[in-house]
Amino acid sequence: MKRCKVCRRKPKLERRLNSEGILFCSDDCYEDFDNSPDDFSHPYIDDYEAVRFEYIEWMKSYEDDLYKYWLFGSPKKTDLIEAIESVVEEF
Repeated sequence: MKRCKVCRRKPKLERRLNSEGILFCSDDCYEDFDNSPDDFSHPYIDDYEAVRFEYIEWMKSYEDDLYKYWLFGSPKKTDLIEAIESVVEEF
């Protein structure tokens, strides 16, 4: 597995790529990297940021959501599927 360009740690959930494909383990390392291109002028940066945020938030809570599915049955499964589809449709 590739390592963070700045600190050399293995990236986990909050990994990030810049527009050149350089891998970072976090927003902090991304901001600390010298000679990085100006990603904020890239035409798709807003979509990338939004999808990345949704993914991180979903990954933080999906186990609890699935556990609730087993307790309460099908309605929770339907809610999860609708939430995922809404993000997919938007982007």
